[in-house]
Amino acid sequence: MRKHNGMRPQDVVILLKIVILGDTPWRYSDIAQSLHISQSEVAEALNRSKQARLVDSSKKRVFRASFIEFLTYGLKYVFPAQPGALVRGIPTAHSARPLSEMLVSDRDAFVWPSAVGNVRGQAIIPLYPSIIKAIRKDPQLYEMLALLDAVRIGHAREQKIAIEELSKRIRENAYAEQKH
Repeated sequence: MRKHNGMRPQDVVILLKIVILGDTPWRYSDIAQSLHISQSEVAEALNRSKQARLVDSSKKRVFRASFIEFLTYGLKYVFPAQPGALVRGIPTAHSARPLSEMLVSDRDAFVWPSAVGNVRGQAIIPLYPSIIKAIRKDPQLYEMLALLDAVRIGHAREQKIAIEELSKRIRENAYAEQKH
């Protein structure tokens, strides 16, 4: 049995992508290509996720209740974020949809630093560097990652709303799978 060296940020991103795909068949290469990471990173991430009991033995199905529990109680401690300098970038956390439509905030915008971004705000280092490329073709992934950032950096109210919205989205995809 392999030693578990803890979760890594890309593991969370990969699990979100699998949740989004629902019952659409996929291969490691599909996940790797869509997230701009290597197939070996996908394989290692799924091995770690299996050891953490976040995926089944086939590594194709996410244990959604366990994943939600990890995001709710562990994410902000395992992958904390600190606001940085004011930069141009892509909105995240409370500054991005869906929270930007749910909350009125007097806080500065939070952004992932990026030359393609059009908002000025405090820099938040993305959970994984390649997500800037990955979100261009996947608005669902973008919104879920922005919600994750609200959990990582937000105040208690923002965190609560973000967890509720993430939980709803993760569970809705589960129900969509069951209908097929």
